[in-house]
Amino acid sequence: MGFAVGGIPDMVRPGITGLLVTPQEVSGLSAAIGELLRDPVRRADKARNCRRIAVEEYGLELQARRYLDIYETQVNAQRPQ
Repeated sequence: MGFAVGGIPDMVRPGITGLLVTPQEVSGLSAAIGELLRDPVRRADKARNCRRIAVEEYGLELQARRYLDIYETQVNAQRPQ
């Protein structure tokens, strides 16, 4: 949950992991927080989705593999043709 600015929209998936509100619209943020506080089932669903996405897309093994790919790309780019 947060304002739709900076990197927040990259992390919050509206309706799936949280809610995004218009930047600087404090009343909108307040309403969104209240919405989830009043709906424990919806809140729990978003929490489960957050956990699932974190494990699937940001797990340590996947991060390591992505770093290795970057390093290999850089090493290969430096090799003479």
